[in-house]
Amino acid sequence: MVSIPGQARVGVIPGQARRRRARGREPIFPHCFLDPLPEARLASLAGGDTVVGATQTVQRAVSFPAERAEGARGEGHPSSRTASWTPFPRLALRASPGVTRCPLTIGAFGGQISSMTSFVQASPTATRKSGEIKLHGPEAFAGMRRAGRLAAEALDLLVDFVKPGISTAAIDRFVLDFALSHQAYPATLLYRGYRYSVCTSINHVVCHGMPNDKPLREGDIVNIDLTFVLDGWHGDSSRMYPIGAIGRRAERLLEVTHEALMRGIAAVGPGGTTGDIGQAIQDYAETERCSVVRDFCGHGLGRLFHDEPNILHYGRRGEGVPLKPGMFFTIEPMINLGRPQVKVLSDGWTAVTRDRSLSAQYEHSVGVTETGVEVFTLSPRGLDMPGRSP
Repeated sequence: MVSIPGQARVGVIPGQARRRRARGREPIFPHCFLDPLPEARLASLAGGDTVVGATQTVQRAVSFPAERAEGARGEGHPSSRTASWTPFPRLALRASPGVTRCPLTIGAFGGQISSMTSFVQASPTATRKSGEIKLHGPEAFAGMRRAGRLAAEALDLLVDFVKPGISTAAIDRFVLDFALSHQAYPATLLYRGYRYSVCTSINHVVCHGMPNDKPLREGDIVNIDLTFVLDGWHGDSSRMYPIGAIGRRAERLLEVTHEALMRGIAAVGPGGTTGDIGQAIQDYAETERCSVVRDFCGHGLGRLFHDEPNILHYGRRGEGVPLKPGMFFTIEPMINLGRPQVKVLSDGWTAVTRDRSLSAQYEHSVGVTETGVEVFTLSPRGLDMPGRSP
């Protein structure tokens, strides 16, 4: 058993939703609902895992519909094959039939998150999440290079397109047209009911901001996060775009966040662990007097949009999941100028900083090689950090 370091939290549900939940009509997690159940029923929902204690410490009782209805919050909250916590006395979490594990943060109440780590050779066709980490061969690496490069090319073109006065809805249409013209499609479109081809997160929005017709303004910073599916492979990447001239504090946040990402990538290699990645990111960001968001994390990908393992952006070296050649995953730290706490708005998607401080994020899809790491989504034009000279 391998322990994943740190303690995860779920964004706090807004007041109105919280009151509805208290009356028994609103779930603590989207797409789940609270239901008093006997311990035998809890054990069956947990897939045979243990259910113990008077307050029913549940292991793996949270689940969601399989892929396309999986990964509710995109980046995938930290989760694990077994995760114990004590949510509420005599309450359990239940979901709809035909389900796989929930990618949300299920260590939300302070439970230790742990995982039985197992590795399998990846299937050539897409499968549901199994809790096992897939190891990919040369053909998979070639597929990820193509998908990653296409995502990077789209983000490169947005450097000239994104400017003051442009709406995020126009960015969304641009990305959709680009994907379809290259025989690809956006993975986020209609994913769990999400209606857009990109996520556009402005200023204090941490992630999963939804495009709209409001124009971008001089001084804004916006994260554009997109994933293309090309020949069945997922290329997932995001960048920060400064809108016109931005303030020095925002500029510094972008620099710190990009450097934190690159330090996390530099920690990837066979023989390492996911904790090495998290510590590299956390140490640098906190040294720069910024904070690392705990509520969201990176994730495995390949034939699936969200897969094992989860990549926390904080932790301790030597802990977490071992890194082996053939693993694919994203690294996508979200760094705040203020405190790390976030909340999810009533739309169920948009996550914002609780103190309204600026937030930034960069993301790459990577693969572990025999000698180190390969980044699939590097910019062909050297524009991995828009607004800075290549």
